[in-house]
Amino acid sequence: MRLRTVPLTALLVLVTACGGDDKPSAATAAKATVTPYPSIDLGDLENGASYASRKFKPELTLTIPQEGNWNAAGADNADHVELEPEPVPPVSSSGISFHHMTRVFPPDKGGVIPGDAVAGPADFAAWLTSHPHLRTTKPKPVEALGLKGVLIDVRVKSSQPRKYKDCGKVEGECVVMFIGSVEPLVYGSKTFGRFYVLDQPGGKQLVVEEFAEPASAFKKTEPQLDAVLRSARVAG
Repeated sequence: MRLRTVPLTALLVLVTACGGDDKPSAATAAKATVTPYPSIDLGDLENGASYASRKFKPELTLTIPQEGNWNAAGADNADHVELEPEPVPPVSSSGISFHHMTRVFPPDKGGVIPGDAVAGPADFAAWLTSHPHLRTTKPKPVEALGLKGVLIDVRVKSSQPRKYKDCGKVEGECVVMFIGSVEPLVYGSKTFGRFYVLDQPGGKQLVVEEFAEPASAFKKTEPQLDAVLRSARVAG
């Protein structure tokens, strides 16, 4: 199990162009429809609406699919933007997140408290593929959000000796992975994870995570997760 523990009120004001033309330009109209990403956990997300991060930099914009009920699993955060659709059987849980992997747990040991996390790796793809308790696919070249990187699918292979409390809520083996916007995130035996590790200008990485439980249901939820990914853009 991949665990994490207000409706929006702020809207951008439509500004019409000068010159006597009553009709706003296409660029202005598009900008006016972008809403700040929720500043509270579990904030509702409107179908078809576009959202932009304020704390997460560079600015991330994305559009919510027309299908399903979505929420901001974690509020706009300097290192994480997380959103989830309401699960529909056979999917019990799924989501897509955008991360700066600043705090991870030692792969060999795991961790019991958030303070056990250490500084994130320079190359998260290498971190994943060398993790002794994960089973991963070979990194596959990919391009997303206008950035190049690699795609890696992940399953849990075995448990770490030190387990975060949420490991008690999962079936089978458990790996405590990294610090999310709310708390440490754990993967269990039934979790399927797909990570896009993308290279940004300046040498930093942007990590996109798609996950589903049970693993066999990933194909069911993949289209709606990919729809968010295709809509996403980063400033610059």
